[in-house]
Amino acid sequence: MQFFKDGILPGGEGVYLVGGCVRDILLGFKPVDFDIVVANRNPESFAGEMAEKMGTRVICLGKNNHRIFRTMGENGCFDISTVFGGHIHHDLLNRDYTLNAIAYDLTSQEYVDVTGGLSDLNQKIVRKVSDNIFIQDPVRLLRGFRIAAGCGFVIEPETRRLIQRDCTLLQSSASERIKAEWFKLLTYSNSFPHLSAMEQTGLLFELFPELKPLKDCVQNRHHAFNVLDHTLFAYEALETLIHEALPGMKNDFLSGHFTGDQKALLKFTMLLHDVGKPSTKSIHKNGTIHFYGHASKGADLTLGITARLRASNREKDYIYEVVRHHNRPLNLFILHKKNNLLPKNITRFFMDCGKFVPDLLIHSLADHRGKGILDTDEFESFVFKLLQLYFVNFKSRQTQPSPIRGNDLMEIFNLSPSPLFKFLLNRVEEAWLSGEIKDKGQAVDLIKNLLVNENSV
Repeated sequence: MQFFKDGILPGGEGVYLVGGCVRDILLGFKPVDFDIVVANRNPESFAGEMAEKMGTRVICLGKNNHRIFRTMGENGCFDISTVFGGHIHHDLLNRDYTLNAIAYDLTSQEYVDVTGGLSDLNQKIVRKVSDNIFIQDPVRLLRGFRIAAGCGFVIEPETRRLIQRDCTLLQSSASERIKAEWFKLLTYSNSFPHLSAMEQTGLLFELFPELKPLKDCVQNRHHAFNVLDHTLFAYEALETLIHEALPGMKNDFLSGHFTGDQKALLKFTMLLHDVGKPSTKSIHKNGTIHFYGHASKGADLTLGITARLRASNREKDYIYEVVRHHNRPLNLFILHKKNNLLPKNITRFFMDCGKFVPDLLIHSLADHRGKGILDTDEFESFVFKLLQLYFVNFKSRQTQPSPIRGNDLMEIFNLSPSPLFKFLLNRVEEAWLSGEIKDKGQAVDLIKNLLVNENSV
């Protein structure tokens, strides 16, 4: 079996491919990262010989008790280390899951399987190697769900029970490692069943304790489910939208808009979008339930969550802005239903939310579907109309210069920079982008009227 070009491996026995690359090869995928363990030889020297053959260099990673020597080239990325425990059987018995505990002997060209990993691969099962795998490394708790989602497998019952027993260990793991596993899980198109399983084992609440109060938070008549169930159903709806429904539509607006990374971020915001509801819940004397300010409260809570995960500034800003503004499409729809929606209301939404508008609109579609109510067609038509207005009208006019600039305010109206100055420019931009004014003359008239009203106050 040919995995990479001949001639790059030093000769000799006791050289094994191990871990995820073996699993991926057996599943028909082409890996680009290879883990190699060597027995009875120096891994640094082995890596050095490989690097010399590939014309690259060696990078030393890890701690003194477990050094990894990495070399990268056109054949892929190779991590070379010593066989753990001195023998390949001992090494495999100390790995996490059986499907990752299969080795390929590069000398004999045979698989080494002492845990039943080959059988579990055939049965599409994720199974623990031993009962202490999570004590050794708690990140494995999350990795099991990530692997199951990536392979389209299920975690077998005994392993799920062990996850439930040990889920509290996750909090002792490094944030960077947790984030890497979490975001990779979110990139998969079928992450919802595994997210649901994480909730059932308690691991989801260890990862995000802020979600636990959602479970007992009953909602109002606009929802069929409590906040947590609604959140999960909305997550499922969003995953279907961005991975299946939208790519199948003949919709040039969103073509190429959602990258893998952005899909993961948007799904994360759905999981967090109502996290502010429990702390803002109020009940009117007539029994009506309200969640006034829950979007702003939730956005503030996301700052603590993303800081804990060591998210980048871009990721933090994205999650904060989408959670903060997630109700705005629905608010516009309510105005529309009351026949009170004005072009400037839509334009103000576009101006305030900018590049986040398409994501907010798709988010609102899934949020609406996750409520468990039947009346969704009218809202969905409204959302797609907003998408068209944003891409065809707003984005087009945004590329054209505003008919009035700051110099015009100073020359025509003898104004100097001030809060009023800023207000007038902002109001002109809003009128221009909404189509309320068409040229400089109409912009001047608008400012005159605004100044008259200002002076009459």
